[in-house]
Amino acid sequence: MSAILTRQNEARQLDRLAAQRALNSCAKGWFVLNVIVFGAVPVVLTPLGIWDEAYRPISPVLGLIMVFIDALLLTPHIRRLKERAARIQEAFDCYVPELPWSSIKSGKPEAVEV
Repeated sequence: MSAILTRQNEARQLDRLAAQRALNSCAKGWFVLNVIVFGAVPVVLTPLGIWDEAYRPISPVLGLIMVFIDALLLTPHIRRLKERAARIQEAFDCYVPELPWSSIKSGKPEAVEV
C-alpha cells in the first residue's frame, strides 16, 4: 500500500477532514440563515410599508440595523469559519503527500483543538 493511502487514513487526518466538513457545514448554515432572514425581512417590510402607514418608519430603521448586523457580525463570522476550514484542509493536503506548509499563502496552521 502506498504511503499516501496510509497517511490519509490516519486518525488525525480523518479528524481533520471531519473538522473541515463541520466548519463548512456550520458556515453554510449561517449563510442560509443570512439569506433567509436578511433577505426575507426587507422583502416583507417593503409592501407592509406601502400598505400601512404604521410600518413606514420601521422599515428603514430595521433595514439599517440588519445591514449593520450583517456587515459587522454575520459576514465576518462566516468568512472566519470558511478560512479555518480552508486551513484545516490545507494541513491535510500538505501532510498526506508530505508537502511543506506555506505560511505566506495559508498563514498559521489551525490549532489541533479545532
